[in-house]
Amino acid sequence: MKIFSEYNSERLPLFHALDMRLDKRWNFSSGALITYIDIQNVYGNKSVGAYRFDYKTKTVIKQSSIGVLPSVGISYEF
Repeated sequence: MKIFSEYNSERLPLFHALDMRLDKRWNFSSGALITYIDIQNVYGNKSVGAYRFDYKTKTVIKQSSIGVLPSVGISYEF
């Protein structure tokens, strides 16, 4: 039996994430070179991103975030 009145009635739990980014810029006469280091979710909190229903086991499964996500990059502006 489906209960449509309860659809979208619950919310995900509260979470907190801290993202940090460090940029370095070199200016030239023809443009600028930019490099960066970016870290998402510095604390590494595993927050719940979604709920999924498993029809085989008839249970609700929590899908959590991946935790800390570092990245580096470089770009050139003309």
